[in-house]
Amino acid sequence: MYKIKNILCGIYLIIFPFDGLIAQNNGDQILGKWVNETKTRTVEVFKNNGKYSAKIIDSINKKEEGKLIVWGLQYQPADKEWSNGEVQLPDMTHSASCYAVLKGKKIIITGFHGLRYFGNSETYNRKE
Repeated sequence: MYKIKNILCGIYLIIFPFDGLIAQNNGDQILGKWVNETKTRTVEVFKNNGKYSAKIIDSINKKEEGKLIVWGLQYQPADKEWSNGEVQLPDMTHSASCYAVLKGKKIIITGFHGLRYFGNSETYNRKE
């Protein structure tokens, strides 16, 4: 029994240091260019000081280009989502809390005030 415990502890100590690296790489899956479903806006998700942000890089409304629309997202490996961020709502002058989830080649960004279940979502497809 003692030998099995030592072997399991040894395996854990070998794997554990890589666990943080795996989580970081999974968080980086969100990086890249994304197009909204109506194909009127393209955003680029980038990493800044360990947090994820998105800015508009192409839009029918040229005044939007360069505008930061999401900031402060942090990857939560246990939940497989990016949360604790802020999103700039298009029709308002203030921001709202937000989180994002990745579903295959789609990212769903949800902004909300108070309870996240009453938020509004926007879906983007990965730009190939």
